[in-house]
Amino acid sequence: MFCMNLKFITLDSCLERRLWASKKGKPASKPSERAKGRSNSSKSTDTQDESPAFGGKDASLFLFRALGKILYCKRESYENTQAPKLPSHLTDHQRDKLLVDPELVIERSHMSGEFFNLYLHQNYPDFFSDVEDIAKASEYLSDADFLTAEWSSRSTMLEYGSSVATRGLMHSNSSRAQASSQSTVGFRPFHKPHWLHINKMYRENFLTAQSLFLHFCLTPVCLLTELVPYLAKLTNPMRNKAQIAFIQNVGHLSQKRLPERLRLGALNDKTLAFWMLTVNMKILLLLSP
Repeated sequence: MFCMNLKFITLDSCLERRLWASKKGKPASKPSERAKGRSNSSKSTDTQDESPAFGGKDASLFLFRALGKILYCKRESYENTQAPKLPSHLTDHQRDKLLVDPELVIERSHMSGEFFNLYLHQNYPDFFSDVEDIAKASEYLSDADFLTAEWSSRSTMLEYGSSVATRGLMHSNSSRAQASSQSTVGFRPFHKPHWLHINKMYRENFLTAQSLFLHFCLTPVCLLTELVPYLAKLTNPMRNKAQIAFIQNVGHLSQKRLPERLRLGALNDKTLAFWMLTVNMKILLLLSP
């Protein structure tokens, strides 16, 4: 990690010198007078927070910490003079002040808001004690998905969707509405989103259906939703063993009244290490000339 931070610092300084050289028309080796004249007082606190000193504590949040800050939803009580007063019909929505900024948590987690919502969707029920609160939280998650459903405005609405999801989950948990009455949930293990496994199977079945039933000249959606279920009702429709195995696997619904519970993959250090390595490699590719 120390070597990687040194690499980032070197790349950032090289890019900054090139930028000043292109603006002023001077060689990259000579620092500009404007850069010399800047005083330490002109640096904003926001820049210092976002770019910590070399060797200092990384401001980014690991996935465990980022999820915990949202799901544990810690609050602090208002002072008597600053407590907001809501009308009598809105007293159920009275909440103490949050200790964290959800948007900043997502930003520092180095993860897209949409992907972060998947982890929240997978893990949030274990942190609620009331089924009505879970219903409200699921409505907020549905609203967040609806905001990003239109492809033409998807890139613009991603940040709004993540904000609705995180703040909706934190607001819906009534057992953590006040700092003095927060329930002690205790330690809860986090799990990887099962959506990743389902999406992988979905893409694999599409590709397999296209290769096995190419002569039908149908789209993958029609193959899986119309042709394969129809062939599964017929007696010996195919002679190809691969086609028969695929029809039996995909074309039949499970007849079990009580299906087996999904085995969720728990997050561990190996998962986080692989995720951080992927993020760092992407950053290196972006910073490399």
